[in-house]
Amino acid sequence: MSGRAEQRDTTRDDIDALIRDSVARDVAAEVRDRAARERDAAARAREEAGTATLDDAERDRAAAALDRFEAANDRDASAADREALIRRRRSEPEHG
Repeated sequence: MSGRAEQRDTTRDDIDALIRDSVARDVAAEVRDRAARERDAAARAREEAGTATLDDAERDRAAAALDRFEAANDRDASAADREALIRRRRSEPEHG
């Protein structure tokens, strides 16, 4: 395989890896968002039922906030992956 063909394969492998990472981060963000909604709902239900102490409610809300924060980080990382992918594709020479 020529040096140019190897470089093209490496570039394609890098692009594929960026796509996989971006998709994985998007999925992780969705899972964390769902977890945050479920924690919030559970906290409300426990409060309404009168079975939650103030500490329980604060802990549930803090855990939900952490899930939302981590989901936002995953989305930011995914966006960075997509930007890197666009830059890589733009820098790749055209092939006929």
